[in-house]
Amino acid sequence: VCSLNWRGKLLYMANDFALRGYGGATGYPKVVTTIHSSEPNSPALKDEEERDPTEQVRFILNLNGGSEESPHSVFTELEELCTDEGQAEWKETARWLKFVEVAEPGGQKWSKPHVSTLSMHSLFQLRDLLLNAVVLLDETGKDMPQIADTLLDEMVSSEMLELRLKGTVYTALTRSHKHPPPLRSRSLGSRMSSLPPPSSPQRSSLDESVVAELPSRSSSIAKQPPKLLMNMPMVPDLWKIMRKIPQGSEICSVLVGEMESLVEPIVGFVRLAEGVVLQEVADMPLPVRFLFVLFGPIGSKSTYLDVGRAFATLMSDEVFHEVAYKASSYKDLVSGMDEFMDKATVLPPSQWDPTIRVDPPSSIPSRANRLKVQKAPRPTRQLSSGALTAAGGGGGGSGGGGGGGGSG
Repeated sequence: VCSLNWRGKLLYMANDFALRGYGGATGYPKVVTTIHSSEPNSPALKDEEERDPTEQVRFILNLNGGSEESPHSVFTELEELCTDEGQAEWKETARWLKFVEVAEPGGQKWSKPHVSTLSMHSLFQLRDLLLNAVVLLDETGKDMPQIADTLLDEMVSSEMLELRLKGTVYTALTRSHKHPPPLRSRSLGSRMSSLPPPSSPQRSSLDESVVAELPSRSSSIAKQPPKLLMNMPMVPDLWKIMRKIPQGSEICSVLVGEMESLVEPIVGFVRLAEGVVLQEVADMPLPVRFLFVLFGPIGSKSTYLDVGRAFATLMSDEVFHEVAYKASSYKDLVSGMDEFMDKATVLPPSQWDPTIRVDPPSSIPSRANRLKVQKAPRPTRQLSSGALTAAGGGGGGSGGGGGGGGSG
């Protein structure tokens, strides 16, 4: 019997998954424990490893005496690479603004917002991938081709991706995007169809009148150039969504797919120095600030999508996405995920149905209460060679899932 801290337990469980064949079955590497440090015994690293996850996040967010100003809210879109009649394209399957909405069968409407539920295995896989991901912080790319080229160059440099496959992955990343539903808004789309051509002298004044109709809370949209708004695809519920989006919100695009030429998954996280409107990627007229890219070998697409849902759920969490804004390395992202998992609650698979969509609660714990550092020492739990006892923590976030896949 041995005593391990929380992170030690996580690595124990993750390695246990790998030893039982979970890694090989899904195409993920079986070696889970990876230490990125030239000085593994340095005091700074040791102090970071022993720090409580909440305390570490407070340090990252500079809440122990610094400014508590929060960054932008994040609107997250999950897209998967699909092939229809021999033509590959990205299709949006879910979106998050605190709670998740999924594209209903047929792709013509969205579900009602509900709590995103996740499997524990998807969280373990995501944490492992973040430990080995190519992470670009404050990237200066201005369009998707430029961002994709920089990301793939880093993957090649780190030997995550073979140089001969760069062109194939680049082509996939720059494919067209399809967002449900494909119909334009009747109220504004009809007006757009009757507008004069962009070169017409009357177009400018009409553009301004259209921008003036945007909800007052979404001033970040109104700051975008009118001509760009005219080219953005307008969905029927656009204005309904925009009323819910806080001022200054930015987009996180999660792109997940499988490729026959890959042997192992490749994963990258990009935080742009400034939000950029990527018209070819997002259907919302908001700047994109984050991209999470995951490609894996053919045969485990559902697993990759579960990991993508896990990351999208993290980005909808107010604490983790603030960590994503302020992270200085991949280790900060992992610390943010540790805090999320430390506060998540596991539901027994035999006592609930993971296909049921859980309605949003009337109230959720405040961010301040969630980030309170426990004064009493955290009790250590005992691990035996044959069993692992897990207890769910209290608190906020989107909640954890147990057993099967989730609905979001």
